[in-house]
Amino acid sequence: MDLEVAEQEQFSPNKLRAQLERLYMGALLKFIISRQHVSRIQSWREPRRTAAFCITYFSAWYLNFLMPVLLATLLAALLSPKVRDTLFPPCPPSLVHYQSGHLIKPHAGMLGTIDTATGAPENLKGETLEREASNFATGLVALSVNVFVDKDPQHDESQRGGGKSENLKDPRSMATRITTAKDKAGGVDNPSWDKTKSPMQELMWSQMRPLMHWVCRFCDIWERSANLIDPAAPFPRNVARRRIIRAILPILVVSIFMSPYMFYRATTLCLGIAFFGSISLETSYKGFRSVMHKVVFKKIPTDSQITIALLRQGERNKSPLLPPPVSKGPPPGTTHSIEDDTVGATGNDSPLGVTRQELDEAVAQDVGTMKDTGGDDHESCESGSGGKKRSKLLSVIVPVARAAAKTMIGVDKIRAKTGSESAKNRLGAASPREEPPIAGPVEFTCRWRGERGFVYLTTDTVGPAICFSKKSSVGDLDSSEYHEVQPEWIIPVADIITLNKYSGYGAKAKLLAGWALEDDIVDGVEIVNNKGDAFLVTAMVRRDELFNRLCAIGDQKWEIW
Repeated sequence: MDLEVAEQEQFSPNKLRAQLERLYMGALLKFIISRQHVSRIQSWREPRRTAAFCITYFSAWYLNFLMPVLLATLLAALLSPKVRDTLFPPCPPSLVHYQSGHLIKPHAGMLGTIDTATGAPENLKGETLEREASNFATGLVALSVNVFVDKDPQHDESQRGGGKSENLKDPRSMATRITTAKDKAGGVDNPSWDKTKSPMQELMWSQMRPLMHWVCRFCDIWERSANLIDPAAPFPRNVARRRIIRAILPILVVSIFMSPYMFYRATTLCLGIAFFGSISLETSYKGFRSVMHKVVFKKIPTDSQITIALLRQGERNKSPLLPPPVSKGPPPGTTHSIEDDTVGATGNDSPLGVTRQELDEAVAQDVGTMKDTGGDDHESCESGSGGKKRSKLLSVIVPVARAAAKTMIGVDKIRAKTGSESAKNRLGAASPREEPPIAGPVEFTCRWRGERGFVYLTTDTVGPAICFSKKSSVGDLDSSEYHEVQPEWIIPVADIITLNKYSGYGAKAKLLAGWALEDDIVDGVEIVNNKGDAFLVTAMVRRDELFNRLCAIGDQKWEIW
């Protein structure tokens, strides 16, 4: 298994955001669903199922057999999907209130998907879940900003004021400026008298990398646990089943002969060792994690490892997997059909304790709610005096920003002709374009050192290789216009040791240029061979497709930095 995250991976805001989105799609959504199942049982809206749980629990408690029953139930649920569906009947999470377990209207105003928290419709499978994760991370950022700004909901719109920042500051600088402004507004003459500001700022940012690594490790364990319970192809299913049995069955057998007093004594002993031996446990944590990977999670992949395995399978079969399509239009307005495998119940209970008519009403479209779920396509509200002022301000700022961006693009072209490497690397990244006629999976339109050309990924030779040519080989062999590729450089894929995704504009400049030009900013990829030579190709529309193929086509074992 490769694609493990390096211990020395450096922190960046984009990496932390990606881990937060991954955390939502994996653990947080499953926690919400688990809480909904508990609420459904506690609500007694499905009386037969709740009564069965209640009788079983108190009977096992009375017979002093509670732990073996819980472990046996856990083992059966992990091994059998049928048992899981019987004990916990499926239901779209957007239809269940997580506290009381009753039927609710989906937050999106309709049931368009059955595996998301909002139930919003989607054009492609998994699109809604990815957008929920992105909005979750965006919501955390917005919450942090609101904490700094400290808006008072008691004040009306005219008292709040507001505006749009023209410059994109560094997050640390922006946060410091906000707190300094708050101090001055609060009557502090010199905020620099506060000698805790800079040390606390450095202390907090120094913990961002450990926090990102902790979130990443937690997501890895969660994904491996999910793939252990329900393995995905091409990984075998029987290996995971045997491992689950070997892990739980010995504990189940021991619990049969363990009295409550012995369990109490063992638990308090473990708590004491964990409390007073924390230093020794911390030093042996890496060894414990290594043993856990070798024993429990051996050959159990994360989601990214499943992805790279499927990509490699496609390369071996000479049919590389296509990149996911990009949805261009709005999602369909049709509701998802309600079947027995969508909303289920145990025995003769009615699903969620409601009638079919109530269920159909909850699933049906609510036009008023759906109209408000998409937010606003404009960057400022147009209602109220403050919104009108901001709208007028933006009508002036946007053309100026667009003209400034185009001017900088023109300056880059001039600087590139004079030999500036940084300007060459930005050429073509922000140029308006149609979909290129050549965009994978073998030939990619791009630039190298500012010059237009094509990257070729060949697999029909002795070994796969990547090369760059200023001219394309597209055409019929018998045509007079056909010409052979004359590469500027060639790199065997086996010699590649590092692949870096590259953005010539940087995060803040890319955001500003994309907003001003209202167009995509195209990135590139840096390829480093075993001699240490780096080759940077830029302005590549299908950059991620080439990146994925380079990762999957060779025999290298990759590590994420």
